[in-house]
Amino acid sequence: MSDIYMKTVDKVFEVYHHWAKGSHLPWMEAWLQGFHIEHRKGRMFTYDFVDKETREYYKTYHWSLSLKEEPVLPRRNPDVVEELTREEEAYRTQHENQMRGLWSKVSFSGAVQDAFLAWFASSGLAERSWTPERGRWTQEYFNKLPAEIRALFKQEAVAEKERTMEAKKKGRREKAEPALEGPSVSSGVEGDEVMLEGASSVIPMAALTPEEVARLNYGWNKDPRPKDWCDASGGKGHSKAMELFVVFAKTCYTPEEMRAHAIEKPDDTEATSSASGSDNAGVPDLDDVMDDAAVEERSKKKWKRSKKAKDKDSEIADDGHPVKRGKTKPLQDVTNKAILGGGLNDKPSPGRAQSEFGGDSTNSNSPQGSPLPSPPGSPPAPLQPTSLDRMTTTPPFLLTVVDLALLERECWDEWFEELKNYLEGYKLGERWNNVLGCWTVWEGRGGFKDLKGAKNRLPSNGRPAEVAAWIKFYRRIKLTIAPAEVRRFADKWWSWWKGMQLEWHNVGDVEGPLRDEFRGELGRDWEVLAKRGQNRHVSPLASLAWWGDSVGDDVEMQREWAWAVEECHHTLLNLLACTS
Repeated sequence: MSDIYMKTVDKVFEVYHHWAKGSHLPWMEAWLQGFHIEHRKGRMFTYDFVDKETREYYKTYHWSLSLKEEPVLPRRNPDVVEELTREEEAYRTQHENQMRGLWSKVSFSGAVQDAFLAWFASSGLAERSWTPERGRWTQEYFNKLPAEIRALFKQEAVAEKERTMEAKKKGRREKAEPALEGPSVSSGVEGDEVMLEGASSVIPMAALTPEEVARLNYGWNKDPRPKDWCDASGGKGHSKAMELFVVFAKTCYTPEEMRAHAIEKPDDTEATSSASGSDNAGVPDLDDVMDDAAVEERSKKKWKRSKKAKDKDSEIADDGHPVKRGKTKPLQDVTNKAILGGGLNDKPSPGRAQSEFGGDSTNSNSPQGSPLPSPPGSPPAPLQPTSLDRMTTTPPFLLTVVDLALLERECWDEWFEELKNYLEGYKLGERWNNVLGCWTVWEGRGGFKDLKGAKNRLPSNGRPAEVAAWIKFYRRIKLTIAPAEVRRFADKWWSWWKGMQLEWHNVGDVEGPLRDEFRGELGRDWEVLAKRGQNRHVSPLASLAWWGDSVGDDVEMQREWAWAVEECHHTLLNLLACTS
């Protein structure tokens, strides 16, 4: 990578780093990695990557604003009517006054001035208010003019502002370089034109010297930002760095901004058809990022009331566990959509409190159906254990009020919510939801802490290469296993899974998948697998999601995948039993 690029990236991080704070910093690193990959592919991939957002950003806002004056970045909904910030309002007022002043110099004399004098005489205002009233009246008159007339003066106002800024810069650098010379900007000169898209103005390029063209647009510290980014800083580095900045900053909206400007989500039918009919899982759509703030607030209050009611209706037994009184209702599902890729923003299934663990925790006899079909004309496939059905579908231990509260999104840490949303985006049946419920409570009992260090990781020996790639790209991408590769992936997954099992499990020499007979009663020592955080159980679960999403109509592979889901479910139930 060139020195120009490295220096420019360092500069961008120094100047613009405050746009991304706290939890958004990992997103910055994620985009930097993506840029590095595109850069290694070739020059054209790099250009496409950097042009994608930068040009959209500067289509919306004027390029000459300094960083302090610069308005917030473009919203998700281009049609939304936005309330201007104080900085935006100040800039607009200043710009309108400048345009009105230019128009007044040219056109105020004559009929327009006579009209103002007649109005002022009839208004009865004091003579001392003549000057301020003239300015206000002139601006109102100017704003009522046809758009094509105002556009000419808007164009000239931009040019005059640029000349003023250039003159100030020349004065500071007079000793370093000679004053630039060239014809003044005039709207009557023919030739190539440059469009300042944020200001909707056109400046003829033929009227400017090359030095003036390079200084048409200014950024922080008056650094030149030509429209042709590839020519900035003597090379391509500046364009790459500016693209990084724009992409980073776009992740820094507050939840309130996202809710206020999100485009309405289509109904479920449209969302399902668009998700199934498109395979290009690219940059995340942020139209569905957040639900309404009022709904979230009501949900929080409702959760607090329900928690108080549950505490009131429960009493502590001799063994320290609460004894439930009355009927347990499904928890309210609070859905805060996270920034996801691959069209994984489907709504979670309702009634999750009864099904998160594989059945209603108050009823050990609740039947559990298979999430996958059996082949026609054959006996039912043993997708669920028979003799151990109750043991593996209903936790054989009491769930406390705190356990149920852990299923609420308000309790989740950000890293966990992103990964849970990612896994919930794969619609793989009820048993899959049961596994995710067990995993949620398991992480919740540890405080949703993302523990670091090798001792807190699951063994990585023999894991599929796809898992390593997923971790490398910050666990954001949606992987698809090709039909011809599903068999290989399944064998690799089983090898990895059996390699991390404990000695007493006796599965190291087992050929093929682990069937129901290898899942016995709950208990024994599971300390080796008692890991929490991003590098733990989520990796086997994510690989299971890709596998299940790619099995297609292969019944044997469906059955094998269901056994793998049972393995994860059984393991998580054992971990919960050990800590209940």
